[in-house]
Amino acid sequence: MFICITFLLNLLVGYEVLYFLVYYYFSEFLCLRFNVFRSYKERWIYFFSYIFLFSLSCILIEHHYFYYDIPFDAYGDDKRFSDWGVSLKEDLFVSSYSIYEKFIAIIFLFYDVLGLGNSLFQVLPFNIIFAAFTIVISHRLALHVIGVDVSYFVLLVTILLNYTYSQNVVHLYRDVYISFFSVVFLLDVLEKRKRALLWVFLVMPFRLPNGLILLFLYILSYTLYLNRNRLLKLLTISGLSFTFILAMIFTNVSISKYQLGNVDKIVSERVTKFSDSASEAGGGMAKVNSMPLPIRFVINNYAQVIRPISVNGIYHPVRESLMHEKILNHRSIGWAITTITLLFLVGPYVLGVTNVVLMRNGLNKEFCFYFIVMAITVGFFSFLDRHRVLLIPLLPTIYAIGCSFSPGFSIGFKRNQIFLLLSVLLSGVVIYGAI
Repeated sequence: MFICITFLLNLLVGYEVLYFLVYYYFSEFLCLRFNVFRSYKERWIYFFSYIFLFSLSCILIEHHYFYYDIPFDAYGDDKRFSDWGVSLKEDLFVSSYSIYEKFIAIIFLFYDVLGLGNSLFQVLPFNIIFAAFTIVISHRLALHVIGVDVSYFVLLVTILLNYTYSQNVVHLYRDVYISFFSVVFLLDVLEKRKRALLWVFLVMPFRLPNGLILLFLYILSYTLYLNRNRLLKLLTISGLSFTFILAMIFTNVSISKYQLGNVDKIVSERVTKFSDSASEAGGGMAKVNSMPLPIRFVINNYAQVIRPISVNGIYHPVRESLMHEKILNHRSIGWAITTITLLFLVGPYVLGVTNVVLMRNGLNKEFCFYFIVMAITVGFFSFLDRHRVLLIPLLPTIYAIGCSFSPGFSIGFKRNQIFLLLSVLLSGVVIYGAI
């Protein structure tokens, strides 16, 4: 099946699409060799997730070639990551870049040794591999937290059909790696695995603020079940972490693009920038941002789960410099599909978020802390939609929790036929606008 799909997409994009095929089978070999999958279902989840994201990436690459004559999106961030990777081949030890750009440079250097030119297709499959693994971990997380073996269909509509997740995975962004390490971290914390701290330090080189948040959550997890031994560990870890961070701040250490001596200024500017951006954007975000802080705190947790609830024009310009061009905006189509699925998911999501906060069992308390801290961080410090990628793998668990407390909803989507029929009809209306 995969080989047939690859060769069909090869006609659309070109021979370089074969990189995706090679990367998939190599990753599959490693997974089987090291027993990565816990069940046969997880292997199929990985397979279908990879195919879905691989197909979407090929379609969008063709879209970008058609409209922009390059394989990168109109916003330019993915092209910048690629360009930084090319420039870093000359000096991998430039401190102002994150590990993601250096990772891209290492891949490009490897293909230089093989005598092959540099290409987006040499690095993009890694994004898709990590995203597919993230969906596997998302399934595993729901099973551990709520005891529900969510169906393939639930994973499809809650993660893959959420365009915030999918389109950011298939462009050259580092957020998919931050999402993967963060979700694995949460699962390891819940399963009481000692390696949880490892993921904290793997996230930091990709994006320092996310690593510091995970470190805070790791320390916080010890406070939930305090006994004498855990209290000693908590005090030790907290003391060492606090001393380490203070030392870096006072010595003005530079990590990636962050100078820690200016951390107060960085946070202040970030909050101001987000507030101004939200006000300029208008709509629901501006209204939420204008509310008193206690109300914003509560509403934000729901807003981060049910975004986007909107449908833009099919030719809505992606940036001002392209307003004179009639360019089909793939985000408008993707977010419209996300909104369509949310019409069916919003009830379980609202119930799920409510029950995450109200439930009193131990697992749920830790999951609750993780979710609220991440939702608040994204909701108060970031206006970039791709920073929400690390939250979306939690949605199957939230959905399952919501369904388990409401007999009116089905965890397995038993009414698949009705959902698909309405989705096809509504999608037809959206696509009609492109004709």
